[in-house]
Amino acid sequence: GEHMTGYAGWTMGWDSGFGNDFGGSTFLGGLSTELTEDINLIWATTFGDRGFGADTYMQSVVADVALTDSANYIFQTDWQQTNFGAGNEDAYGINQYLIKTLNDCWAVGTRMEWFRDDSGTFIGNGPGSYWDWTLGANYTGPRGVVNRIEGRYDWFDGDGRPYAQNTKRSQFSVGWSSYFTF
Repeated sequence: GEHMTGYAGWTMGWDSGFGNDFGGSTFLGGLSTELTEDINLIWATTFGDRGFGADTYMQSVVADVALTDSANYIFQTDWQQTNFGAGNEDAYGINQYLIKTLNDCWAVGTRMEWFRDDSGTFIGNGPGSYWDWTLGANYTGPRGVVNRIEGRYDWFDGDGRPYAQNTKRSQFSVGWSSYFTF
């Protein structure tokens, strides 16, 4: 339709790349709509046999809000349920982004994320919540070359120690990446 787009596809399971090592078969699809001139809403889902006999359902709901001509707020929530054979396991989270475009070359942003692993089986460090806060900047140069740098602080509020080879409950990291757009 004029303000709505549908998506549909198929994947060979979960995290399988170009092979189908675990025998998975999942649907991938969703809908996006322009609620207003400044608000877009997306619902995306995947479900089916994720491979190795585990049935799964996951959905994301994303709201992209243009606050001004140069500032965007993005809210995303995810929920996943997988049956690994011993019952359903749930994981869910919220991601929030604030992005400010400074000019044709520069943009800055921040992200706050929360991910809850109720059973401890999705990440493997026991039940708990994973948090991260990130600050970053993007520079888009000539010919679509994008350089991105970010600083990120992660922490876990469960009993496990998921960082630094399972010795710490928190960590700070700095990352840099470059990619080409065409």
